[in-house]
Amino acid sequence: SYNGIFYQFNHFSYFLILSLVCNTGLFITSKNNVEKVIYYISYVFLLIQLILNNTFGGYLAILFTTIFMIIYYLKVQKIKLNSYIILATFILLSCIVSNKDGIIVYNNIFDNAKEVISTDFSKEEEDCG
Repeated sequence: SYNGIFYQFNHFSYFLILSLVCNTGLFITSKNNVEKVIYYISYVFLLIQLILNNTFGGYLAILFTTIFMIIYYLKVQKIKLNSYIILATFILLSCIVSNKDGIIVYNNIFDNAKEVISTDFSKEEEDCG
Protein backbone atom coordinates (compact mmCIF):
# COMPACT_ATOMS: atom_id res chain seq x y z
CA SER A 1 0.00 0.00 0.00
CA TYR A 2 1.06 3.58 -0.63
CA ASN A 3 1.96 5.84 2.26
CA GLY A 4 2.47 9.55 2.74
CA ILE A 5 2.21 12.42 0.32
CA PHE A 6 2.84 10.33 -2.81
CA TYR A 7 -0.43 8.42 -2.47
CA GLN A 8 -2.02 10.69 -5.08
CA PHE A 9 -0.33 10.13 -8.46
CA ASN A 10 -0.19 13.84 -9.31
CA HIS A 11 1.93 14.59 -6.24
CA PHE A 12 4.33 11.87 -7.28
CA SER A 13 4.50 13.50 -10.71
CA TYR A 14 5.53 16.83 -9.13
CA PHE A 15 8.31 15.09 -7.24
CA LEU A 16 9.50 13.38 -10.43
CA ILE A 17 9.46 16.66 -12.37
CA LEU A 18 11.65 18.42 -9.82
CA SER A 19 13.99 15.43 -9.59
CA LEU A 20 14.31 15.16 -13.37
CA VAL A 21 15.10 18.85 -13.83
CA CYS A 22 17.84 18.70 -11.17
CA ASN A 23 19.15 15.43 -12.56
CA THR A 24 19.29 16.82 -16.11
CA GLY A 25 21.28 19.86 -15.01
CA LEU A 26 23.69 17.72 -13.00
CA PHE A 27 24.20 15.30 -15.90
CA ILE A 28 24.83 18.03 -18.46
CA THR A 29 27.24 20.05 -16.30
CA SER A 30 29.15 17.22 -14.59
CA LYS A 31 32.82 16.88 -15.53
CA ASN A 32 33.38 13.51 -13.79
CA ASN A 33 32.54 10.47 -15.95
CA VAL A 34 31.55 8.29 -12.99
CA GLU A 35 29.09 10.98 -11.86
CA LYS A 36 27.75 11.25 -15.42
CA VAL A 37 26.96 7.52 -15.46
CA ILE A 38 25.21 7.76 -12.09
CA TYR A 39 23.20 10.82 -13.17
CA TYR A 40 22.30 9.16 -16.47
CA ILE A 41 21.06 5.96 -14.83
CA SER A 42 19.08 8.05 -12.37
CA TYR A 43 17.62 10.11 -15.25
CA VAL A 44 16.51 6.98 -17.10
CA PHE A 45 14.91 5.48 -13.98
CA LEU A 46 13.08 8.73 -13.08
CA LEU A 47 11.84 9.27 -16.64
CA ILE A 48 10.49 5.72 -16.88
CA GLN A 49 8.66 6.29 -13.60
CA LEU A 50 7.20 9.58 -14.89
CA ILE A 51 5.94 7.93 -18.07
CA LEU A 52 4.51 4.95 -16.16
CA ASN A 53 2.86 7.39 -13.73
CA ASN A 54 0.79 8.44 -16.76
CA THR A 55 0.34 12.11 -15.93
CA PHE A 56 0.59 13.76 -19.32
CA GLY A 57 0.95 17.25 -17.84
CA GLY A 58 4.09 16.18 -16.00
CA TYR A 59 5.43 14.59 -19.17
CA LEU A 60 4.85 17.80 -21.16
CA ALA A 61 6.49 19.88 -18.42
CA ILE A 62 9.63 17.75 -18.62
CA LEU A 63 9.58 17.78 -22.43
CA PHE A 64 9.56 21.57 -22.64
CA THR A 65 11.93 22.02 -19.71
CA THR A 66 14.40 19.61 -21.31
CA ILE A 67 14.21 21.51 -24.61
CA PHE A 68 14.77 24.87 -22.90
CA MET A 69 17.63 23.49 -20.78
CA ILE A 70 19.32 22.09 -23.89
CA ILE A 71 18.98 25.41 -25.72
CA TYR A 72 20.41 27.20 -22.68
CA TYR A 73 23.37 24.87 -22.29
CA LEU A 74 24.12 24.82 -26.02
CA LYS A 75 23.86 28.58 -26.59
CA VAL A 76 24.93 30.13 -23.28
CA GLN A 77 27.16 27.55 -21.61
CA LYS A 78 28.53 26.03 -24.86
CA ILE A 79 28.09 22.47 -23.56
CA LYS A 80 27.37 20.16 -26.48
CA LEU A 81 27.24 16.34 -26.43
CA ASN A 82 25.59 15.73 -23.07
CA SER A 83 22.49 17.65 -24.13
CA TYR A 84 21.91 15.42 -27.14
CA ILE A 85 22.24 12.25 -25.07
CA ILE A 86 19.47 13.42 -22.74
CA LEU A 87 17.16 14.40 -25.61
CA ALA A 88 17.77 11.12 -27.47
CA THR A 89 17.06 9.16 -24.28
CA PHE A 90 13.88 11.15 -23.68
CA ILE A 91 12.60 10.45 -27.20
CA LEU A 92 13.59 6.77 -27.09
CA LEU A 93 11.93 6.10 -23.75
CA SER A 94 8.84 8.00 -24.86
CA CYS A 95 8.53 5.63 -27.80
CA ILE A 96 9.06 2.32 -25.99
CA VAL A 97 7.71 2.55 -22.42
CA SER A 98 4.33 0.88 -22.43
CA ASN A 99 1.70 -0.72 -20.23
CA LYS A 100 -1.10 -3.20 -20.95
CA ASP A 101 -2.87 -0.60 -23.14
CA GLY A 102 0.12 0.10 -25.37
CA ILE A 103 2.70 2.87 -25.58
CA ILE A 104 1.70 5.34 -22.88
CA VAL A 105 2.88 8.60 -24.49
CA TYR A 106 1.33 7.70 -27.85
CA ASN A 107 -2.00 6.91 -26.18
CA ASN A 108 -1.95 10.22 -24.29
CA ILE A 109 -1.15 12.23 -27.43
CA PHE A 110 -3.82 10.37 -29.43
CA ASP A 111 -6.49 10.79 -26.74
CA ASN A 112 -5.77 14.51 -26.32
CA ALA A 113 -5.73 15.10 -30.07
CA LYS A 114 -9.04 13.26 -30.45
CA GLU A 115 -10.54 15.41 -27.69
CA VAL A 116 -9.34 18.66 -29.29
CA ILE A 117 -10.68 17.63 -32.70
CA SER A 118 -14.09 16.76 -31.26
CA THR A 119 -14.38 20.05 -29.34
CA ASP A 120 -16.80 22.51 -30.90
CA PHE A 121 -15.22 25.94 -30.53
CA SER A 122 -17.94 27.67 -32.54
CA LYS A 123 -20.50 27.66 -29.72
CA GLU A 124 -20.72 30.87 -27.79
CA GLU A 125 -20.47 30.53 -24.05
CA GLU A 126 -23.33 31.85 -21.97
CA ASP A 127 -22.57 34.75 -19.68
CA CYS A 128 -22.35 33.44 -16.12
CA GLY A 129 -22.43 36.89 -14.50
